[in-house]
Amino acid sequence: LVEEKFSVDGRSYYEEACSLGVPVRVWQGESLTAYATILDCLLGTGFRGVPEGKMADLIMTINQSTAYVVSVDINSGLHGDNGLGKCCVHSHQTVSIGSMQPGHLLADAKDVMQTVYNCPIGITTQGKPYYLWKKEDVRSLFPERKHRSNKSTYGYIALMGGSLKYAGAIRLAEMANAAMRAGAGVVQLATMHSLCPTLLPLILESTLYPLAEEG
Repeated sequence: LVEEKFSVDGRSYYEEACSLGVPVRVWQGESLTAYATILDCLLGTGFRGVPEGKMADLIMTINQSTAYVVSVDINSGLHGDNGLGKCCVHSHQTVSIGSMQPGHLLADAKDVMQTVYNCPIGITTQGKPYYLWKKEDVRSLFPERKHRSNKSTYGYIALMGGSLKYAGAIRLAEMANAAMRAGAGVVQLATMHSLCPTLLPLILESTLYPLAEEG
């Protein structure tokens, strides 16, 4: 415990744990190097702000330990709505309860959580739950390719951009070849004439459409 301060429900479970012989102690600033595993249950998804004082000290001590850290619900100190965490626990695993929150997916969350698992416990979710898009979520959006087809079957895309001052964006867009990867049959690169010599070495499958420098 950081301190012996409980809600009504918290007091009930604390007393039950004591009656079962679970050893309880209040943290007094000591090192946690003696522990191989730490289960972080200090703060939940409802926490707002930045931990201070003894709570901040304990979070820093957890992060400095060599223990395997599992955070329950969300990493203590991480904002459940936006994933911001100036002072928060860094975990090897985070187990969200019921459904994931935006704070599991945004801002600092990806830097302080190595893996995230969701544990449904029977809570009815209000509205649509948050989740990460995966390959299987978008696979159905891509129709099957016909064997008897050619590049014209799958449409033409115009990739337009580039200026003398900002030539990098159109170079990156061409190098990524994202439009063709997404299924386009033909990609035509339209850019100002003076950029064409620098773009030609990058073009593998697109066709080039030089544009006038002005107008």
